[in-house]
Amino acid sequence: MAQTYTLSVASDFGGSLNSTHLGQFVDHINNDGGIAATMLSVSEYTGDVVSCTFDGTLSSPEQTTLGNLAGTFSVPDAEQYDNIIKLDVRSTKIMTTDYERISSFVYPGSNHINTIQKIIAVSYKDSGTTNYSIKAFDKDNSNTVVENTFTNTSEQINTLTPLSNIPTEECIIEIHAKQTGGGSNDGFHIESVTIFI
Repeated sequence: MAQTYTLSVASDFGGSLNSTHLGQFVDHINNDGGIAATMLSVSEYTGDVVSCTFDGTLSSPEQTTLGNLAGTFSVPDAEQYDNIIKLDVRSTKIMTTDYERISSFVYPGSNHINTIQKIIAVSYKDSGTTNYSIKAFDKDNSNTVVENTFTNTSEQINTLTPLSNIPTEECIIEIHAKQTGGGSNDGFHIESVTIFI
């Protein structure tokens, strides 16, 4: 049977709780493993009282754990980017076993704008392809910024990491891609590449 327990914003959450983060608080409790019952919900609070509903009764030590977890709850700051560049790719299906340029962009250099913080690709391979690789390459300085190999057969977001050799001055960054293995009709697919600066 569902049971509700109350927490105090002032004493349990250290005086600060953003009501937009209540869903993340539920995940924080359920992912910790210190409480056997599952937290079902947490109420929008008025004043100091936060009501937490579980699918069962909490023991006295579990109630203490609930208070302790409230005290350690924090939401990471959202990632901030000045620019997000979505690149057009030349072809969404690639079947070459040698690196081929599929897109490029001009990067002004970290001396003039923020550094490149993240590169992601929405991509997947055909089942007959062993794997595929994506590389960001600084054409002007002949440096690899990042290079990763993937094996996923369902479309997903792949993060290219770690980034290095970020150019300090203006240059052309090329996105290269290739596959390993596969028959004559096998390949891989890159739907988009996005650069976060």
